[in-house]
Amino acid sequence: MLGETNICLPEHASKFTRSLPMLGSYSRVDIDDIVHGIYKIQDMSGDDIYKRLDDVYYPLNDSIDSLTTCKDELKEEMDMIRR
Repeated sequence: MLGETNICLPEHASKFTRSLPMLGSYSRVDIDDIVHGIYKIQDMSGDDIYKRLDDVYYPLNDSIDSLTTCKDELKEEMDMIRR
């Protein structure tokens, strides 16, 4: 298991084999462009994840807040009835 690890089905492994570029085939500007592209995609995917979390979290949080408010109101009513 230590020799080879596949990230996919074995029949598709050839599509994902790593290859090293020839030494000196990229200039500093090319490398900077590639790294900038990677960071841009990473930021965009992070924004998308946060947007999806907000779509789930805020409605759920609002529901919990309203339930908490109702519970507090009912508790106050019960206290008034007991007096």
